[in-house]
Amino acid sequence: MVLPFRSSTDRRARAFMTAAHLGGFATLLNIVAYDFGWPDFVKGLSVGMLLASLVAIALRRRTDEFMEVLFNAGTVACFAAVVVLFFLPYLIAALTGASITGPTFDATPPNGFGLHKAALALLAFYAAFHWRWLRTRA
Repeated sequence: MVLPFRSSTDRRARAFMTAAHLGGFATLLNIVAYDFGWPDFVKGLSVGMLLASLVAIALRRRTDEFMEVLFNAGTVACFAAVVVLFFLPYLIAALTGASITGPTFDATPPNGFGLHKAALALLAFYAAFHWRWLRTRA
């Protein structure tokens, strides 16, 4: 039986996409685990999977031009999410008529939403990454 030949570029591209799919799944798992109070094992597993996938993506992002385009789409979305989440309390205060210079203004989001800022930024990264990937496959 002869196995099909795969070049090293094909293997790197496959590893990159596997890491991206794993990272997207781990981000969703992380958000769900924290929201529903799942056991600490699941929370730690999701963080570990997420860190491993981010390292793999960062190391292999220059595999070829297509992977770099996917990475850049995710990076732009992640940066935009960070900017929006940073200014969100001030925007809410402005829309509700609250004074942001008053002594009662608190920029900390309620109900532990501050813990989800990083997860939401990563979710934006993976959503844009996969959106761009799906658009190019069609």
